[in-house]
Amino acid sequence: MNMPLKSETLDAQASSACQHRQEARLPTAAELRQQFPADEQQVRAIAGYRDQIRAVLHGQDDRTLIVMGP
Repeated sequence: MNMPLKSETLDAQASSACQHRQEARLPTAAELRQQFPADEQQVRAIAGYRDQIRAVLHGQDDRTLIVMGP
């Protein structure tokens, strides 16, 4: 069964979540590349994927490109 929550309960939950929130600095792209270097096979694969995307964007490939995510 669904039961409505009281606003006091929601306020207490939100307040609790804010008090326990932690923040961390995200690494830059350069830091990630340095920490996790790509091997030659990965570099070639990425270049190939980028070429395929470029072909779709320039109308040289009739596939549909769908970009998902935040």
